Amino acid sequence: MMAQEWVEDLEKDLAEAVEVKNRDSLHRYISRLAEHFGRTGESGSGQPELASVTNFGAQISTLLTEIRAINARIESMQISMDKRFEELTHYMDKRFEAVDKRFEDMQKSMDKRFEAVDKRFEDMQNSMEKRFEAVDKRFEDMNKRFNGMQALLALGFTVLATMMTVIRLFG
Repeated sequence: MMAQEWVEDLEKDLAEAVEVKNRDSLHRYISRLAEHFGRTGESGSGQPELASVTNFGAQISTLLTEIRAINARIESMQISMDKRFEELTHYMDKRFEAVDKRFEDMQKSMDKRFEAVDKRFEDMQNSMEKRFEAVDKRFEDMNKRFNGMQALLALGFTVLATMMTVIRLFG
């Protein structure tokens, strides 16, 4: 019965040391392990069960120590991986910020260039409007002169026709 209690204690300790997915499987594993060490640990003494239990206990203790060391290494690896992941994430964030800044700078540069082109276009448009206004003013001035000249010619012909009519009637 002492061996059975020892197997149950061993099963409990191993369950606490590692994550157990299936309790029945853990129980079968511990039972087989105990049987194996019970067969190989028998000696010629009068208490084969006690010798195998002592030997088995020492081996299980060593096994649990190794499992705890493996768990510690896994935890340290996890911490290291988490730290590297955080560094990588930080580096990626910096790279994205740099790319965003470059795009913003390019956008500002393009906006300035478009504004310059728009200003040049507006200046050209204003220049063309001024030229058309100057041409329109010249045509208006010429039109006024032509109208003035036509009025003088009409007045001159009217005076001449009146004088000829007066001379023919009185003369």
